[in-house]
Amino acid sequence: MPTTYQDIIVAGHGYSSKSRPDQIATKATELLKLASRAVRGIYAVASRVNPEYFGDVLSQPYSAPVTGWPRPTQAQTVFHIEVGVGGPECAVVPLNDRTAELSRPAVYHLGKVYRTAGNSLGPTNADALALYYSKLPAKPAAMTDIIDSTWEESFDNFLSIEMAMYLAMKDGRLDEFNGLAPERAKEAQLFIDFLSFATPITSYRHGQPRMAALPSLLPLLAGGKD
Repeated sequence: MPTTYQDIIVAGHGYSSKSRPDQIATKATELLKLASRAVRGIYAVASRVNPEYFGDVLSQPYSAPVTGWPRPTQAQTVFHIEVGVGGPECAVVPLNDRTAELSRPAVYHLGKVYRTAGNSLGPTNADALALYYSKLPAKPAAMTDIIDSTWEESFDNFLSIEMAMYLAMKDGRLDEFNGLAPERAKEAQLFIDFLSFATPITSYRHGQPRMAALPSLLPLLAGGKD
């Protein structure tokens, strides 16, 4: 069965004898926000380590009202752009240096919109841009909503510990929060290793595969850096 927000809230309460699972129904709105924050934090970690893993692509047509190609509302990180799916790669250049890339199509980003940089290679208003992005998790409306269709259920325990730490912070139980931190760090490292080596057979023409260090990612999780 897919993991729901209620599943991780109940499991999070189970980490402390001082938690009050009997209050889940009466505090559903507050707890759902905490659980959603925990999920967002973990997806933010994923976008730093392996943005392709929870990735998707949107073929975005030019929008005249905003004079460009709107950034996907569900995007955490846009990590690759093409002119048409499978077309030439489109560079992203700084607003104040729009001629930084003249050997391929180029856009710059302003106000949640990608706008043409104006070089001779495009893109033009007739083109759609294929925007590849690491997605944000779906925002929950109810406790019974599933985490996200892309979530890896083998890491449910990671989410449960995050939830337990948020509850401990909220209630001022710093001893329990500090006691959970090492276990959270282990779960986070397992998650990072899973993402880092999801497809180790990838061939790179230039450079090396991205690597992420656990200390630099902990601030995205409950309570920040240890």
